[in-house]
Amino acid sequence: MFSLGILMLLLSLVCLGTWPAFMRLCSCEKELADIIHQSRRRSSRTTFLTSPQDRHPCHVYLDYSFSYVVASSIPVMFQIMSENSNSSIFAKPLLILVAMIGGSLLSLANISMQWSTSVYNAPLTTVVALQSSLCVVLGTSINYFLQPEKTSKPHLLFIGVGSFLIAIVSASRAQILYQIQKRNALDRDEHVNTIVSDGVPLYQKNDEDSNHGSIELPNASFRQHTHSSLNDSEDYMHSRNASSNQSHVQLGLIVAFLGGICIGFFTPSFNIAVNDPFQWYDDGLEVPYANLWFAFAFTLCSVIGNLRLMKGTAFSTIPSTTWSNYISEPWSERRLAFSAGTICAFGNWLQFQGGFLAGFAAADMVQAFPLVSTLWDYFLFHEFRQTSCKVGCILSIMFASYLLGISMLALSISE
Repeated sequence: MFSLGILMLLLSLVCLGTWPAFMRLCSCEKELADIIHQSRRRSSRTTFLTSPQDRHPCHVYLDYSFSYVVASSIPVMFQIMSENSNSSIFAKPLLILVAMIGGSLLSLANISMQWSTSVYNAPLTTVVALQSSLCVVLGTSINYFLQPEKTSKPHLLFIGVGSFLIAIVSASRAQILYQIQKRNALDRDEHVNTIVSDGVPLYQKNDEDSNHGSIELPNASFRQHTHSSLNDSEDYMHSRNASSNQSHVQLGLIVAFLGGICIGFFTPSFNIAVNDPFQWYDDGLEVPYANLWFAFAFTLCSVIGNLRLMKGTAFSTIPSTTWSNYISEPWSERRLAFSAGTICAFGNWLQFQGGFLAGFAAADMVQAFPLVSTLWDYFLFHEFRQTSCKVGCILSIMFASYLLGISMLALSISE
């Protein structure tokens, strides 16, 4: 059972690191779309992974949510058809409520990430690092105290948590440096294009102005004074907008922090639902049943949150849309989002089932999913291919820290 639980957790790690790449393909920005199209022309093979789309993020997330709950119902169907099922899907309402609270917490965490980045313009790298850190620290600690008998070597467990935190910081630092390098490269290209496209050199313009004599000087002085006044006004408006944006970013980070608190409690909620450590009933819910109620609450909260986000806000970076626009989209454009929801549902079921077998404290090893996501970024989105040695070293530290954390969490489990 121990080995099967570890295997399930490792498979869950792969699934949870894969579905974000599918979601990214659904609303792929132009630069990444061009890269993927060039790669497709070189390989002369066309698959749905090499066909990026440009859909509204809320439409994508709704498809993802609906497919998530549908895929989560599949294990329940097998459970009902099997002869080993001894409980009803509606039995133990208190534990059902706890499972639904877990699904709602995960959905609120995802919605907080959407709002903090899309509405309040908080940097995605900072938001992901903040929420991932809280998830690992809170989730692992609470699960350990709920099931201390599942952990034979707690010092290894918390060494693994520390390794995960180092990996999260390293991943965030590498992403920040990579984005800075990309922005600097684009600025250099734009500067070169500006110089090349300038039709008349600056010294020639000065010579032409000097040939007009003193009659043009007052006009030139007037133009200079007017230009200076306009610059002062623009600087004032720029500083005012910058101050406003900074306050919105701070609010976005507060929203992300609250979302991190939510995501830190979602696995302990599921742990309580399936193990019933407080002995409210004779035993806990079976994992497929708890997973279905978890998915139902997750989808319900996700739909409500995205319907609100579809209306847009004054500071949102995504355009407003309507339910009719979402319904009218062809089914051919939904397959990536449906695939993402299905893969995520399968990954979460593996995480919950593996945590039930091996212990939920060690189940947080699936938070090393950026290992897989980074590989998708490299091979599919061609990121980190032309980067500095410094970024490469930081990524190596990230990989080593995640692998060390996974090993420590696995070794801490009681067989």
